[in-house]
Amino acid sequence: MEISAILCGVAAGVTYSLTSFAKKEGQAFEWKKFGTTRIIGGGAGAMTGLLGMQIDLAYAYLINMGIVPIVENLLKFVYRKIIKRFVK
Repeated sequence: MEISAILCGVAAGVTYSLTSFAKKEGQAFEWKKFGTTRIIGGGAGAMTGLLGMQIDLAYAYLINMGIVPIVENLLKFVYRKIIKRFVK
């Protein structure tokens, strides 16, 4: 697995975090969310690397930009609708 795939995923996570923060007015920056999104981005990059996808970095970045919000939204759904009901 290439480290560049992971770094590309992390970059996609950082971009997603910063653009999400920029669109919200009057909200304080949350380091926890920023860190979580970077980890998800790194995971997306690792996944593309482990699958052996031979794509150049520009395409990898764009692919990871699509994966990051999908995974983040799925994790939020699972937490809010399933885990939160059983763990009080």
